[in-house]
Amino acid sequence: MALSFYAKNILNSECKHFYYSNPFRYYMNPQNRSDGTLKVHLVCWAIFIAYEILVAGMISGQYAHPVYYVAFYALNIVLFYVHAHFLMPSAFDQGKKTIWRLPFLLAVELSLYLAITIALSYALELLNLRNTPLQLNSRFFLTTVWRSALFMMFSSGYYFLRTYLRRAKDEMARAVAMAELNSKLIRAERDFLKAQINPHLLFNTLNFVRYASKRKPEQVDEAIVRLSELMHFAMEKTADGLIPVQQELAQIDNIIQLNQMRFDGKLNLICNVELEDKALQLIPTVLLTLVENIFKHGDLLDPAAPAEITFHGNSGEMLFCTRNRSENSMDTYPSTKLGIANIKTRLNDYYGSNAILEHGNNDGWFWTKLTVKFRP
Repeated sequence: MALSFYAKNILNSECKHFYYSNPFRYYMNPQNRSDGTLKVHLVCWAIFIAYEILVAGMISGQYAHPVYYVAFYALNIVLFYVHAHFLMPSAFDQGKKTIWRLPFLLAVELSLYLAITIALSYALELLNLRNTPLQLNSRFFLTTVWRSALFMMFSSGYYFLRTYLRRAKDEMARAVAMAELNSKLIRAERDFLKAQINPHLLFNTLNFVRYASKRKPEQVDEAIVRLSELMHFAMEKTADGLIPVQQELAQIDNIIQLNQMRFDGKLNLICNVELEDKALQLIPTVLLTLVENIFKHGDLLDPAAPAEITFHGNSGEMLFCTRNRSENSMDTYPSTKLGIANIKTRLNDYYGSNAILEHGNNDGWFWTKLTVKFRP
């Protein structure tokens, strides 16, 4: 179908545009999200620092000056975020051609950390804020390197977790956007299929109105009222895509009466309707299309072979049957088979295996049988 082919070809590009042009659907309030993240980080750092200071103090039997803690924990926290937000993205987000960046940047980062640690240690010693004198020996360097490596490992884990969550959120957002676009596509296809039933009926009825305006003016008003009701019904949209079956049955009566006017009441048609549940609902224009096909492709002028329309519906199931002679059509329009195909497509989209449309041609009689089982 033209609409389906066009829509499906642009779906992927439209999905990308939809996602980036509608960020509020997925991130809602960036300010609140940032405030919440900041609080989580502050709480985590507070717990970590308090735990480490208490454990280290109990093991060594002494505690350092508060300025000492502030200086070195500030340095380690800065290392954590610089490593996660600058070094790791620079090393991994540039592709394989820059794989050498990681060891180089790690060496630079470690060198800067060592230099700043030494500078802070000297400053604290000058201020008499260290418990022990500064000694630049192997133990000092091993301790400093281990300390920096520990925070780098924590930071790398944070970076990979953050990257994974961001990508997962992006994929989820794209999936939501794709689902919404698919839903819009299905609704557009349904509207497109629904709109295909009207042109032939409209053409014939308008021709009749033009004819009747000269020879049978008393029928013009009734024909126009019935046609306007039918067109209004065909164009009406509902939120859930369903309409009361009772409304469609009323439009079937309009189609019958309009065609009877065209043929001076000479059409032979038997219509039996049993609607037990007045609240019964169905996707629109399905029954209308089947009835319209009787007048488009059937022969209703033989009194010995009247067309038949049978409807029975209750809260659990609906049965709709048509039967008409098809050897000599009253109209000259060839059958394109689109009406039946469109009905099957729409029924399958909405009801799946709960709706079955059968049809055939036996000994010059064309018949259809539609069964719909309504889910509770």
